[in-house]
Amino acid sequence: MRWRVEIIEPSGDDRLLRDVLAARSIRLYEEDGKLFLIGDPFEALEIGAQVYELASRVQSIVTEIGQADSDILMTFQIGPVLEKLENGELRRHLFLAARGSASSFATGAVSLAVERGKSLSEADRKRIEEEQKELAYQNKRRKAISRFVSAFIDKRALQVQRLLKKELTPQTMGHIAEVIQDDLGGAIRDLVSGNQLTRFSRSINHPSVFGELARHIISKEEPPPKPMSLDEARTFIRALAAHWLENKAGLPPLR
Repeated sequence: MRWRVEIIEPSGDDRLLRDVLAARSIRLYEEDGKLFLIGDPFEALEIGAQVYELASRVQSIVTEIGQADSDILMTFQIGPVLEKLENGELRRHLFLAARGSASSFATGAVSLAVERGKSLSEADRKRIEEEQKELAYQNKRRKAISRFVSAFIDKRALQVQRLLKKELTPQTMGHIAEVIQDDLGGAIRDLVSGNQLTRFSRSINHPSVFGELARHIISKEEPPPKPMSLDEARTFIRALAAHWLENKAGLPPLR
């Protein structure tokens, strides 16, 4: 192990942070009471500045996805980069931190249906509670990994997450759909019904549906036969974005 990056003041769910980092082959390593980032992505780099830049990017994305959703809030600060030399000594690389800007939507969730009998034993109740807690954690883990990994590999994923934080007006929802459409092209229909996508687009675009809030103030096209309400459109775009982020992060679809 040549490189390690000290992290300072970590907060949030430690298990979640470890799982999210592991999705990009990065691990937390503890030594002498200190925590470090280590892993193959760092070992592939040649100079300390590159290692620091990568660690800073990881920190920035982890912080931003948590600020967008308190359920997955995780933070830490980047300390010095340590390089293990051939003679076994550790060289410290110090860098001046640059000021950066760090900036909810629902994802598909697995639920556990429990039919409680009248005579559940205490052991059964505890088992069921633990199973429910674990399922809740796995849902949270899936959401955090989809957001982190997708943002790590494609800046458009972070752009969509930022747009989702804003008020979901027809204009903002149209921007989200455009980013996803630009990425997927016709394959967007693998994530959502083509009929629903058309109904969504015609609804947010048409002034007879959303008035002055519509994306187009004048339209020569007919409005859809059954326009989406604002709540319907918001539910649709959140679901589409969640599926896209999961797909981009390489997560298997939920059964």
